[in-house]
Amino acid sequence: GNITIGSGVTVNVNRPAFSAYLSGDQSVTDNTATKISFDTEFYDTDGAYDTSNYRFTVPTGGAGKYQIYSQARLVGGDGNLLLSNMVIRKNGAATYELSGYWGDANDINAAPSNISALIDLAETDYLEIYCKINTVDGAAGTIDTLAYALYQAYWYGYKIGA
Repeated sequence: GNITIGSGVTVNVNRPAFSAYLSGDQSVTDNTATKISFDTEFYDTDGAYDTSNYRFTVPTGGAGKYQIYSQARLVGGDGNLLLSNMVIRKNGAATYELSGYWGDANDINAAPSNISALIDLAETDYLEIYCKINTVDGAAGTIDTLAYALYQAYWYGYKIGA
């Protein structure tokens, strides 16, 4: 059947919703959890994403289940990447984590890393994305941003239901 929506009615499907990206390369100290500085918004339906502290905070009336996704190109240098790691933190605590271990003699210098989760959130809960890059020689790593006109470090989230 059909659903008729009256004049002046706003349908709030999958809201709140946000998406942000890293506008410039970010250095990461070897083997140290680092918050990714997603400092530029693609969109933010409810003003719930803060580009100064790189976090999404559930607004009033926004409690429910959320789909969250993030990806970043983590670079360890010339054949130097030992481990890449992505973490979703809820209220400051690691909630979901995904790691890739590449081995000591791997000849890998970069890895596209990503993480996705369905998370139940209450009003005022907040989410942040962290990563860790571990290199064979202890050198600093980098979160790459833009290559070939494609965004390589971004995240998004949207409410999927109550």
